[in-house]
Amino acid sequence: MFPYLNSRYRDKLIGRINNALLDYHYCKKDFDIFHPTYYELSFLERIKGKPFVLTVHDMYNERFNVDSGNVIFFKKELIKRADRIIAISENTKKDILQIYDIDEKKISVVYHGFRAVESLIRPEGLIRQPYVLFVGGRGDYKNFDRFIKAFAYLVTKYADLNLVCTGNIFTKEELMNFKKLNISEKVHHCFSTEKELAWLYANAEFFVFPSIYEGFGLPLLEAFYYGAPSIVSNTSCFPEIANDAALFFNPYEIDSMISNMDKLLSSDSLKNQLIRCGKFRVEQFSWRKTAEETNTIYESLL
Repeated sequence: MFPYLNSRYRDKLIGRINNALLDYHYCKKDFDIFHPTYYELSFLERIKGKPFVLTVHDMYNERFNVDSGNVIFFKKELIKRADRIIAISENTKKDILQIYDIDEKKISVVYHGFRAVESLIRPEGLIRQPYVLFVGGRGDYKNFDRFIKAFAYLVTKYADLNLVCTGNIFTKEELMNFKKLNISEKVHHCFSTEKELAWLYANAEFFVFPSIYEGFGLPLLEAFYYGAPSIVSNTSCFPEIANDAALFFNPYEIDSMISNMDKLLSSDSLKNQLIRCGKFRVEQFSWRKTAEETNTIYESLL
């Protein structure tokens, strides 16, 4: 929507349109259930007794004591007041129950789905192969700092190996760290469309997901579908979502990362096994299933 607008102004415009539509429906009261898309309290007085369903994606802020814009307070209030709560993984449900005194029967787990693109497009510019693929943000709990040290050690054995990162461009600090680790020529950034990202998955030696914590880990499903062998953390939601379709390491131990990535690089049979398991695993997730299970929750409130 509004692709030619500056992203900041586009987001503001979409927000205003969204608020206007909400005000319209609030006034008409032509709805049975309210399902907010984020943690804010302004709707509570306006829905006037109508039931509402809350989706909780993760408990990162609470687990790591990181607050931004009072999100912890807002989320806590909504969790307490919601008629039903949707957690996007069993791990998120467990975290909610550990942090807040909530009736477990109030929480339902509804997994995310996955939608594949129809065609794959090679990104413009030089993509040096073979490469490891890292997708998304790299700060804080994404654990990129530990991973990059493991990668730097790995290239001493696999001299032709590269790393491709999507997401934001590298910071000055990251570039300095790459230079310090003597891997500046091995690490490449790539902005990508969905079709280009699909190509990156399909042609990677493997996809790595070293995060310490995630609520679901949607890139896992992308990697499974497009045939990237996957190696991931053994924490939070990863064992639940990946099941037997990924190789696991301890995200707090660099040696664990190194040994397991080395194991994967040196075994074509293991790669093929993970690809097969990933193809099967991703079939267990669909947006249709997500919609049907969400609708069942709605119907329970009517």
